[in-house]
Amino acid sequence: RVWAALRAARNASSASQGGMERAALSKVPRSIPDSAELVLAETKSEACAHAGGCDDEAALIRAEAEKAAVSENFYGGRVRKLPMLDALRPLMNESRLARIEDVLVKRCGSVRVLFENLSDPHNGAACLRSADGMGLQHAHIIESFTPFTAASGASKSASKWMTLHRYTHFVDAVRDLREAGFTLVATCWDEDAQPIDSVDFKQFDRICVMFGNEARGLSQAMRHLADRRVYLPMQGFVKSYNLSVCCAIFLYHLKKSGSIRPDLGADEMQELYTKWVVQGVKNSKSIIEAKGFDYPTF
Repeated sequence: RVWAALRAARNASSASQGGMERAALSKVPRSIPDSAELVLAETKSEACAHAGGCDDEAALIRAEAEKAAVSENFYGGRVRKLPMLDALRPLMNESRLARIEDVLVKRCGSVRVLFENLSDPHNGAACLRSADGMGLQHAHIIESFTPFTAASGASKSASKWMTLHRYTHFVDAVRDLREAGFTLVATCWDEDAQPIDSVDFKQFDRICVMFGNEARGLSQAMRHLADRRVYLPMQGFVKSYNLSVCCAIFLYHLKKSGSIRPDLGADEMQELYTKWVVQGVKNSKSIIEAKGFDYPTF
C-alpha cells in the first residue's frame, strides 16, 4: 500500500511537488541509521498508509530512500555490511544465508535455560535442540561434577548456533544471571512449588528456567536460590517427565504465553551473524587471513 501511494502521488505531482520531492531527498542523512531506527521508519510509513494515506509526501519519499539504504548497507535489513563478510558470503549457499538472516531476527535473549550437572549426553542434546527450536539464543551450563556433552545426532548441531555459558560452580552462574536481571525459575517438586499454569510469566522481563540432573533434579542450593519453584502437573502413574520432554513443554508454554519473543540487540545480532557466516564457510580462517582481515574471536 505504501508503494501504491507513492506511485499515485508521483503520477499526480506538479512542478512544485517535484521540487518538494527533491528537497525531501536532499534531507536524507548520508550516514545510515542503525537497524532499529530503520525499522521504526518503516513502521511509521506503514502506519501512515493504514490510516488512509499521508498528507506529507516528503515523509513517504524519505521512507523509500531509507529502505534503499537498508538494501545497500545491511544484510537482511538488520546486520551492517562488512568487507570481511562480503568476501565470505559468496562462498555460502544463498538459501543458507537467507535461513541465517531469518533465524537471527527471531532470536530471543530474555528467556534462557540453565542445566545443572546433566549426565546423559542425549538428554543435554535434546534440551538444546528444543531451546534452539523455540528461538532461544542462550543456555547456561553448570559442570560441577561432569562436563556437559551433547550427542551430535540428537542435537542436530543446535550447540553450534547457540551461545553456551559454562560454569564449574553454581554461585558464578547465579551471580551472572542476577546481575543481568533474570528471574530464576526452578523446575522441582518442592512443597511450595506452583503448577506452571498458575504462574503469570509475562510479569517477568527476563526469565531463566533451571533444570537439574536426570536422577537427582536441581540441587537444594539452586532450588533455594530460585525466585519461583514450578512443576508440570502429572495425570498418570509416573512421577515426572523425561528431562528433555520437561524442557520442551516448559519452553512451549513460555512461547505460547508470549514470553519468548524476538529481542536481540543490534550488536549481538552483528556478532552472531559474523560467527554463523564464518563457521559456515569451509577453511574460513585461511580465506580471511589471505584477504588481509583479522580472524574474529568469539
